Amino acid sequence: MIAEKVSATRYCRKKGMAGRLTMSNMGVEIGAKFAFFETDEKTEALLKGSTSEPFKHFGPDSDAAYLEKYTLEVSGLEPQVACPHNVDLENP
Repeated sequence: MIAEKVSATRYCRKKGMAGRLTMSNMGVEIGAKFAFFETDEKTEALLKGSTSEPFKHFGPDSDAAYLEKYTLEVSGLEPQVACPHNVDLENP
């Protein structure tokens, strides 16, 4: 499973790197092999401040085909906190 956060990318562009890292981690927690956001100016600034190695921008291929697409309505969800040491141990 690969979680690609295309719509979420628009949301996280407003939020910054912490939100993107959190959401990518959540992708892995739900069983994805990896989860990523397209690179943008904020990503570039973080990388330039973290390494002198060259890097390339990436995102999905323009002709990418997806096996399934999901749209989730999450506006009614209440905040949850996962307790150590298992994400299934949550509390409102």
